[in-house]
Amino acid sequence: MIVPSQAVDGGYVQVFGNERGATWINQFDPETQNIGGGFSYIRFASNTSVPANVPNVLCTAYIFGPHSNDSTFTYKRSFGIGYYRNSLRIKDTVSNERLSRSR
Repeated sequence: MIVPSQAVDGGYVQVFGNERGATWINQFDPETQNIGGGFSYIRFASNTSVPANVPNVLCTAYIFGPHSNDSTFTYKRSFGIGYYRNSLRIKDTVSNERLSRSR
């Protein structure tokens, strides 16, 4: 079964359904606190050495993550035919996520 979806530059994914008429199943709408999907939350242990400007719990979606001009953390997003990849690095901690269609 193929599930139509849309990966967005903000780092989240929206899923489209057409079983009962065209509808977005998890359409991104921050006003109603519907935040889409396709991302994770990282919680750092208390003994982890993270910079002071990085929160204890961090979202891997670019739109919700911390933003800074320094090299403390970096986001990388890649889009391709049938896949979306998100990479987040904070000092020595790296999160790699890949969402792809089934084969």
